[in-house]
Amino acid sequence: MSRLCPACGGRGSKKYSSNITEEKLTPTTYASRKSPELMHHALLQCENCSSLFVEVLPDSDELIRNYVDASFDSQVESEFAAKTYCKYLDKLNLIRGKRILDIGCGDGAFIQLALVLGADSVQGIEPSSGALTSAGKMMDMIRAESIEVCDYSAEFNLATCFQTLEHLARPNQTITKMFDALVGLGQIDSRKEVLCCLCNHTLLWYSQQHNDIHLRRLQS
Repeated sequence: MSRLCPACGGRGSKKYSSNITEEKLTPTTYASRKSPELMHHALLQCENCSSLFVEVLPDSDELIRNYVDASFDSQVESEFAAKTYCKYLDKLNLIRGKRILDIGCGDGAFIQLALVLGADSVQGIEPSSGALTSAGKMMDMIRAESIEVCDYSAEFNLATCFQTLEHLARPNQTITKMFDALVGLGQIDSRKEVLCCLCNHTLLWYSQQHNDIHLRRLQS
């Protein structure tokens, strides 16, 4: 029986066959933003919500190990992404005076800018040693652990998860933990790749391949 969609539980049908080539694996294969190798596991597409997910889930210990060992070479992209996220969250009054949890925080660019904009506190979680090495003084606000260890209870006003959920084997469990971490009617903000967006339709096959391969071997 085919694996069910980790997002909605729907049935999946074969979208892409596996094309992993071991010779193409490099220290940056698991980095978050880079030129893609266009490699991936066999991928299914959900018949209900159209999400893509792997047919056979990789070993969880190996998955975590690969993220920890991943190189990080996207400081510039991280800074621009943080500016965009903060710009719109600030317009919604979700930063100033708030206690924020940032899951998959990378090098802490969002943490730093949110504090500048008046956040009361920001706590990050990030497993990648490469990203943590680039975090500098932000390291004091980051838990160097697997994202799945999120174990807070009613401590934050806002939980963010940018370009991260699609990397997780069980995203719904992490979303539940994010809700548990919130005080009262707190807010969750998440961003991920969207296959049906205009730029993907405009660029056709390559753009779809690029976004499908955003996760490379790690798509959940």
